[in-house]
Amino acid sequence: MKISPTLAFQVTDALVLGASMNLDWASLSVDPMPVARPAVDPGSGTAYYSRATATDGAFGFGFQAGLLYDATDVL
Repeated sequence: MKISPTLAFQVTDALVLGASMNLDWASLSVDPMPVARPAVDPGSGTAYYSRATATDGAFGFGFQAGLLYDATDVL
């Protein structure tokens, strides 16, 4: 999920400045592939399928700035 509140300000008829703050949330969940070959226990030599799963999430943030300049009416 990403939230980006943005502000823009028209300095002149030809120049516009903008800024944005980025707030991010990402998550990942991983399960074993069901068709993978089984792991082998080195001690007993028996095969088994792993039931381990992993889930994690993280917040992030950033900033962007930009400008728009109309050089001429044609461009």
